Amino acid sequence: MSQDNNRLICPTCGRENQLSSHFCVFCGTNIYDLIDTESPQSTETEVLELRRWLAQLTQRIISLETKVGDISGKVNTTPSDQMPVQSIQPTPDLVNVGVLASDSRSAESQLGEEVRIDPSASEQRKGNIDWEYFIGLNWIAIAGAVTLSLGIGFFLKIAFDYNWINQTGRVLLGLATGISLVVVGEYFHRKYPIWSRPVTGAGISIMYLSVYSAFAFFDIVPPLPAFFGLAGLVFVSGFLALRYESRTIAILGLFGAFATPVLLEGEIDTETYYIMVSAYIILVDLGILFVSSLRNWPYFVLVGLIFSYVLVGRVWDDSSLSLQVVIISQILATFVFLIFVGSTNLFHLIWRQRSTPNRLDLSIMIFNAFLFYVVTLNYWDNYDSWFGAVTAIIGLFYLLLGYFTTKETESTAVLSLYSFSISIIFATIAIPVQFSGHWLGAAWFAEGATFIWLGFMLKTWKMRVFGLAVLVVASLYTVLYSIQLDTESFKPLLNEIFPVFLFGAASLFVASFAYQKFGGRELQGWELLIVKHSKTPMNIALGITGSFLVIYAFTIEIIYYFEERKIGVIAEGQINELTSKSLLAITVVWSLCFAILIVISFLIQSKQLRIASVILILVAAVKFLFVDTPEFYQLDFIPIINNSFVASLVLTMSVALGGYLYWKNMVIIDPIERNTPVILLVTVNILSVFMVSAEVIRFFDYRDMQSNINSDSAKNLVLTVFWALYSIGVIGSGIWRSVKEIRIVGLVLLFLVLFKLFAFDVRELETGYRVVAFISLGILLLATGLMYQKYSAAIKGFILGNDNEGTDSHSL
Repeated sequence: MSQDNNRLICPTCGRENQLSSHFCVFCGTNIYDLIDTESPQSTETEVLELRRWLAQLTQRIISLETKVGDISGKVNTTPSDQMPVQSIQPTPDLVNVGVLASDSRSAESQLGEEVRIDPSASEQRKGNIDWEYFIGLNWIAIAGAVTLSLGIGFFLKIAFDYNWINQTGRVLLGLATGISLVVVGEYFHRKYPIWSRPVTGAGISIMYLSVYSAFAFFDIVPPLPAFFGLAGLVFVSGFLALRYESRTIAILGLFGAFATPVLLEGEIDTETYYIMVSAYIILVDLGILFVSSLRNWPYFVLVGLIFSYVLVGRVWDDSSLSLQVVIISQILATFVFLIFVGSTNLFHLIWRQRSTPNRLDLSIMIFNAFLFYVVTLNYWDNYDSWFGAVTAIIGLFYLLLGYFTTKETESTAVLSLYSFSISIIFATIAIPVQFSGHWLGAAWFAEGATFIWLGFMLKTWKMRVFGLAVLVVASLYTVLYSIQLDTESFKPLLNEIFPVFLFGAASLFVASFAYQKFGGRELQGWELLIVKHSKTPMNIALGITGSFLVIYAFTIEIIYYFEERKIGVIAEGQINELTSKSLLAITVVWSLCFAILIVISFLIQSKQLRIASVILILVAAVKFLFVDTPEFYQLDFIPIINNSFVASLVLTMSVALGGYLYWKNMVIIDPIERNTPVILLVTVNILSVFMVSAEVIRFFDYRDMQSNINSDSAKNLVLTVFWALYSIGVIGSGIWRSVKEIRIVGLVLLFLVLFKLFAFDVRELETGYRVVAFISLGILLLATGLMYQKYSAAIKGFILGNDNEGTDSHSL
């Protein structure tokens, strides 16, 4: 016993009492015998007394450590204002416990307990927990409460079966037992708070059994009084749980409440049983909602959630139930779903400054949505065509919930994020559930663009990143699906996949516009990493993806169109001609798309789009030279007016347009693009020479085939003269435009002509053609020399590598 300035500190509850007190005014402990009224005790007696006090403190510490799990979520989040506290400080390195000054509760059950434990002592105690004592103190009593509740339930059922006691007696006996246990728990809750809680919970469970059996099983009490009786029990259960700050009472009360309809199911008509159970479950769940709005007890909510859906889902087992009962069950499931939405959100919305949701809260939110979804689909398994709509509605509900819970506080911000996460999950599930084939890709495109816009509206980068991921998946899925189309039923532009490609491109452009409008100041998280590693603004990347999706769409259309035309064709020549047309048409489409994209890239000054466009046209050029040309076949060849020449002309003009735009905008291009104009210039010249040379070769070959003659000498002569004229023209153009690179290209071509003349033509041409070739080329070379002589300043600069472009311009 401790005495301090005319005050006594009770060893049981730690409260201060006057020296004149015989009993503790707070817990009733006899403290009279503990007052030190005699002469100083011997050292041995004092040691024994200190050991006794130490044993009491040890028991108290164990009790408090057990209670820490119950109050850990309330130290900083309790919804009620804390009252003034008193502290007990045995020693600096023991435990400091702040105790609420309340007459109705013991120290172990105070809501505002603050436990500050020395870290080293805490670590030491973790390894020295007396599990035997811990289990005996807690779980044996809880197991006893559950067992007693079940025993009373089985007794009521057996008593009915064997008619041991009349119906009224059974109910009254159960009520008396339950009330007695509650009274016992109330009496002992100060001295043995942990033991008293399971006893109180057992009493509440037994009263649930008694009232419910009186109404649903024995038909003693009419429905309305029974309903009010159950409502009263729900209130009492919640009140006692809150009064004792005990989740044990709350969870045991739930056990009794939900075990009751299962234990007493029997002779009642099936449909009547489900209707009664529906009202009963809603009543109990409303009690859960009330308690959860005042205390953040996630495990209590989780237990109620599981029990509720177990009872709700029992309708699956009976296929004979009418449509009316199925509808009632669906309404019940919806009520349960909404109640638990409130149970997981209401506490944090009310006490937003004192609580922050954790992962368990998120798990319960997802679990609630998932169970409701599964129950609903099983109710309506004959209407599976509506499953996607049901899934989308759940996703929309959580989207709205996330929007309306978006606030400035941390608590509501986390709730909003959790709701958006669930919305995303269900929106993604809804698409494959409702759609299939090509529509699945379209739905994913719409979802991705929508989530990107919502991410900007709601200022959450995670939603935007999810939208980007969905767009990637949608693009890949649509591309893969497009290679599985049925060729026989294919119709150009009016098939199932082409609109999806256009819609997907539009979705990507919409997302690109969103990033263009908002992204400059709001990029966060993974978005910044994507932009950093790709070195491409998000809006440009999305725009490029959309553009190439359109290009791919037209490419697929061309391929399937000509494949469909091949069906039924037997002649090999016709098949080869269709293949050639298909390849050339693709080249034309790629060239036109390049022309559009390169213009747009300079208008918006996008380096990335320019580079992507150049890659596209270079691929088209390589394809034309090494794929289209060898595969070219036309039954009725006409020089210039043929598919290959038209395709090469469009390709060459597109490359020339790109080169021109680069030369006109040299001041704005990036250093990484400094060689691009030269590459395009070389490509234009190669394509130009190749285009005319191919026409010359095909003209003579086609004429030889038709007339059965050999025109190889004439063909080679024309090629030599054309190449010479072209190279001289390029050199002249370079001098006139004062561009050294153009002159270099012309000189290279001229060297190639001379090499062909002396290495090939001198041996292969017939005498007459050889004379014409040498004379013609000689005249051209003399003319070129005269041009160099006339513009000597430019030529000197060109040859010596010291271009004075100003001199060139002046000379010209």
